Amino acid sequence: GARVAAAGAGDVLAERALGPAGRRRHLGEQMAVGGSAVGRRAPEMTMAPLDGKPIRLADLRGKVVVLNFWATWCPPCLAELGALERVARDLEREGGLLVGISAEDPATLRRFLEARPLPYPIVSGSDWPAPFAAITAIPATFVIDAEGTIVEEMVGGRAEEALRAAVRKARAGAPAGADAAAGMVE
Repeated sequence: GARVAAAGAGDVLAERALGPAGRRRHLGEQMAVGGSAVGRRAPEMTMAPLDGKPIRLADLRGKVVVLNFWATWCPPCLAELGALERVARDLEREGGLLVGISAEDPATLRRFLEARPLPYPIVSGSDWPAPFAAITAIPATFVIDAEGTIVEEMVGGRAEEALRAAVRKARAGAPAGADAAAGMVE
């Protein structure tokens, strides 16, 4: 009953956030993810930011990477932008990188960024490998340690301290667990 209804809502969110191809894939891969990507190796993937050269995840080994899947129409996504900006600036100073990823078309994202510039690369795309193909709700944030392992998966907007706790744990090479689960942004 309720689980089926929740799955249906996830399908709608996945289609809006990831596009039709993402929705189709998430149905098949959701079970393979087991509800969490934590402990899995981040996939090989190349992201093309709106401005700048392509970013290959494999080239970022040795650095902490944060991937934030979001959309301009998503209130919880917008609520956490200030925290993401501050974390991104600190992460960049430490040699890491935060990347914002949206399935929205580049023109929509560019219009948004004209009014609300962000200090980190923004990527438009929806055809991502597992476990990112299994995202059913946004914002969804994945923190990847220097070895390329996903150490935290956070669904829903997060307070700045929760984001920072996840980054600290990634630097230490340990799963962020309950520390980052606190601090949901309502």
